[in-house]
Amino acid sequence: MAFSGIHVNYSFNEELLRADFQRSGFESFTEYKNDLYLMLARRVVAYGWILVSITAASPLLDSSYVEKNVLDGDVFQGLASVRCSELGYWNAFVPIFDYSNITSYTESIRRYVRDGWLMAPTELYYPVRLKPVGLNRLETLEANGVDHIELRMFDLNPLVYAGVEEKDVAFAELLLGWLAASPDQPVSEKDQIQAVQNFKNAAHYDLKTAILLC
Repeated sequence: MAFSGIHVNYSFNEELLRADFQRSGFESFTEYKNDLYLMLARRVVAYGWILVSITAASPLLDSSYVEKNVLDGDVFQGLASVRCSELGYWNAFVPIFDYSNITSYTESIRRYVRDGWLMAPTELYYPVRLKPVGLNRLETLEANGVDHIELRMFDLNPLVYAGVEEKDVAFAELLLGWLAASPDQPVSEKDQIQAVQNFKNAAHYDLKTAILLC
C-alpha cells in the first residue's frame, strides 16, 4: 500500500434510533435507518473535507514516488495529506451516487462495475461508505440495511501509537451529530463532483491557497 490511513466507523445508539423511529412516520425500522444513514452520507460527502484538513499528517513523499529508482529522499509537494490529495488513492473517475434509497445507492455502484470502470464494488475508493452488519457486500447492504457509516479520510497520526488521536474521533462524532441534525438538502451531480475536489483541495498544506466550495 502506498498510503495508509485510519477508517473510522460510526453508528448511532440503537435506543436513540428506535425512539426517533417512533415519531418518524416510517413503517419499517430498517427503512428508517437506511434513510437516516443515506442522508448522513450525502452530508458527509459535502462537509467531510473538514476532517481531511484537521487530520492531515503526511506532507512528505519518498523520492521514489516522483522519480523512479531514486530512494530515501524526502519530497514535499505542497500537500499536508498525500493520500487524500490528487496524488492519492482515487479511482480514475468521479463516482456519482443516487442517495434516494438503498437500492438506488447500490445500483449506482453496480453500474460502474457493469460499465467496466470497477473490477468489483470493493475497488471503489471513496472517503465515505455505508456498511451493513456481516459480510461487506452490496447484497448484504440491500437485504439487512445500513448498520454504520465508514469515514476513510483520516491520515495516520505519526505522534500517536494507535494512529489516530482520541480527540479527532470525538470531533468526528460531533460533526456527524451536527450533520444528522442539520436541514436536509439534495446533492446534485455537480455537488458531488465539487465535493470530491474539496477533499483533494483540503489536503493541501496551505489552506489559504485552496478553493473550498460548499
